Amino acid sequence: MPNERLRAALLDSSKYDATSLAEELGLDPKSVQRWVARGTTPHRSNAYKAARLLGVPASYLWPGIEAGRESASLSEIVSLYPHRSDVPRELWLDLLASAKERVWLYANASLFLPEDNPGSIEIIRRKAERGADVRILMANPDSQMCARRGIEEQLFEAIPARVRMALAYYAPLAGTPGIDFRLQSETLYNSIFTYDDAMLVNQHVYGMYGYMAPVLHLRRMPGGDFFDMYLRSFQRVWDVSSAIETSAFWRQREEAIRRNTQSQAGNKPASPVTAAITARVSARSGSTMCAPAERRSCTLSVPVATAITRAPPARPACTSLKVSPTTTVLALSYTCPYFCVARPCATGTRLARSSPSSP
Repeated sequence: MPNERLRAALLDSSKYDATSLAEELGLDPKSVQRWVARGTTPHRSNAYKAARLLGVPASYLWPGIEAGRESASLSEIVSLYPHRSDVPRELWLDLLASAKERVWLYANASLFLPEDNPGSIEIIRRKAERGADVRILMANPDSQMCARRGIEEQLFEAIPARVRMALAYYAPLAGTPGIDFRLQSETLYNSIFTYDDAMLVNQHVYGMYGYMAPVLHLRRMPGGDFFDMYLRSFQRVWDVSSAIETSAFWRQREEAIRRNTQSQAGNKPASPVTAAITARVSARSGSTMCAPAERRSCTLSVPVATAITRAPPARPACTSLKVSPTTTVLALSYTCPYFCVARPCATGTRLARSSPSSP
């Protein structure tokens, strides 16, 4: 029986007839003619491509094709992992390394990806250089959504801090040709990692950490709906997101880089604590040794010191290391700044010497 709906769609189309449609699909024109004259149902992939080109639903042209839709969707499921921590570490890297056309990453932080696979950031950069469509979509750490997520997971400020740490890893990718980097402030229902026609979906559960939530491994199939459904979700959030360069995080980052550059160039004085410690260490080379004036709680403030005795007379250098005890103390003070913080917590003790030359 002829397919009159397909015949009508071809007649209504201003771009395609049977021959041009076959050329667009990479088929013999006789194949399309059989679809029309004999009512032959094409392979599912060709049917959906033809329907898309003609601007009509595939189920309208071939009503029976939807009978296999549920089966095709189920066939898209490659595997289901109870927890993200159960996903083989090499799978994340293999999917990323094999992608050629599309790398879309959507999560609050994606911190585990560069930490578990240190080379992943550079791989993403190379993918963009080779023409892949790279999109990175992460949470805005200053958004209410991010703060609310911390409350839901009982991690509070740790969630925005975790996002900031992740952004520090990914930030060098911003501005790279071929990479579009955006921040979003929407509720994260699922983290979606897309590599060409493969996808890993971290399905979040209220109050549970991301690594405890299940992960769905999908591979796109013609006629299936799982893959495309998550892809549409990614696109919806992408459309309401903003470039990372417009965020407060980016302005803070740029300001921190500027201050650090000035400091390294000598345009910014050392911090008061650093200056005080340097002055105290230099003073030890004189005729006094310092100890805390009184015992108090250990804080990060600069300790107050007073002279309690004159430095011991010069002694012979240590025969094994050829370093005098006084030099050793000074060296430790330079290389271990924690010594200056811990000293206020200790009690000064004076040891008696049997003779001026005793160790």
